[in-house]
Order: sequence, then structure tokens, then C-alpha cells
Amino acid sequence: MKAKRDWLIVAGMLTAAFLGGAFAQWAFSGGVTYAAEARPQFISAQGFVLVDADGNQRAVLGALPEGVGLVLKDEEGRTRLVLGNVTIRHVPLQAAWGLVVRDETGTDRCALGLADGAGMAAWDPQGTMRIAIGEGPTGVGIGLMDAEGNDRLGIGLGPGVSGGDFVAKDQFGNNIWRALGRDEPMP
Repeated sequence: MKAKRDWLIVAGMLTAAFLGGAFAQWAFSGGVTYAAEARPQFISAQGFVLVDADGNQRAVLGALPEGVGLVLKDEEGRTRLVLGNVTIRHVPLQAAWGLVVRDETGTDRCALGLADGAGMAAWDPQGTMRIAIGEGPTGVGIGLMDAEGNDRLGIGLGPGVSGGDFVAKDQFGNNIWRALGRDEPMP
């Protein structure tokens, strides 16, 4: 009789241990197990915000009324990179698909964009465009500007007989040298 009672005690203890472990797993996992669930293939949202350990925004990916894009911010919260449907400051385009990199003051320093054509630009720390390279409906060109933003050297190729032009200008915008790619008088 004592052996039977000892066996029942051991069986009861094993059952209690099993049930206690099952209860603990259920309680600590929130009452749900995920082992056999399929993972979703798509997540839909209008935007995502990535924050650092202090809760400061460091990146934003979103679809906003002004366009869709990715914005990366530095540790001070300043926008440093914009990728997507962007407005490039100092460029006569309302919106373009592109990439803009800004310095710590928020000044656009370089951009690569696509709108009516494709182009690249670089600005100095004061925000003056110094280099522009682009292509569009009227041709391709390269422009170099001085510290005041005046065109100083330009090369362009466009539609026409030969379609080439090379011009150097002084600080007042006057042509100091020009070579046209076609036999026409200089305008």
C-alpha cells in the first residue's frame, strides 16, 4: 500500500510540474504561441519614424502630401539627406525625384535630380551654386559659377548644325571668350 501511495505522490508531482510549466509558458508569452503562424508578406503604413535611444527622430520614411521620401537626420535633429520626391532649393524645379545632401547648417551642398531632365549641382557653404551639370530637352551643359553665383564658364551641346557652345565670362557677366559650334555670328 505504501508503494502505491508513493507512486501516486510522484505521479502527482510530475503532473503538477508539467501543468505548472505549461501555465508559466502561457503566462509569460501573453497566452499566445507564434511557432506555427505565417509571417505577413506586406506591411502597410503612411510612414515610419526611426528614433534613437533618447526618442529623437533620426529617420523618417513616408508618403506625405508634398511627396514620398526618406529623410535622414543627424544627432542634433537637422535634416542631412533627403531621398525621393524632393524640392531642390535654388533650382527652378518645383519638384524632382532626387537626392539632396545638406550640411550641418541645413544648406544644400549637393543634389542629383530628375525632372524635365537629369542634373547634378553643388553649392558652397554659403548656399551659392558653384557647379551645375545637366541634360534636358534643349541639350546638355556644364556651368561653373563664381562665389557670387555668376556664370563664369559654360559648355553646352544642343540641337543645331553642330550644336556646341563654349563661353567664358568676366565677373560682370560679359563674354570674354566664346566659341560657337556652328558658323553663325555671336549674339
